[in-house]
Amino acid sequence: MPPSSISVRVPATSANLGPGFDCLGLALDIWATISLSTKAPQGDHPLARMADNAARALFAAAELPPPPGYAATYEGSIPIARGLGA
Repeated sequence: MPPSSISVRVPATSANLGPGFDCLGLALDIWATISLSTKAPQGDHPLARMADNAARALFAAAELPPPPGYAATYEGSIPIARGLGA
């Protein structure tokens, strides 16, 4: 039986530091967790919608159909549009 959920936890990042443009980067102690679950309600937060779009792109790239009734959720404190990509 396949699992009913899966989660990925990633740190915020900062790159293009000083003279190390496109060479230096670092992970920050700010985290985000994206979860896919067949039992979670779909969130209405912009980051939950972004997580859902990313999950759909993942399934499309893997040429797999999304599981029925799944939802993507986001938990974390990485701010949107601040250059702290995860």
